[in-house]
Amino acid sequence: MESTSSKRKKLTVGDVFNQDDEDSSSGAKKRKLVPLDYDDDKDGKKGATAEEKRLKIKQLIESIPTAKEELFAYSLDWNIVDQVKAQSVVDTTHSLSSFCALRTLEFSNWISN
Repeated sequence: MESTSSKRKKLTVGDVFNQDDEDSSSGAKKRKLVPLDYDDDKDGKKGATAEEKRLKIKQLIESIPTAKEELFAYSLDWNIVDQVKAQSVVDTTHSLSSFCALRTLEFSNWISN
């Protein structure tokens, strides 16, 4: 067994990990990486400051009706509500069917053993 291991060429760490460097050095010159700036919005405006965010949240809270009559008079887009409910039902059904299938397989393996 020692005779076969002595015939193998021993590789150094540099031989193993630096093989790709030869291929990449012959290619085109690498471009300099430019850091991405995520502070700008799509419109080119600067991001909202903490004070602006706080004011927007305050306006949102104030827009929620507090009186019973106003709350019940608020119109809802029932199509959106139905879409969310339908997606919830689909997700629940998928989870439940996966759970049942798994338990059925476990139970059938338990009975056969």
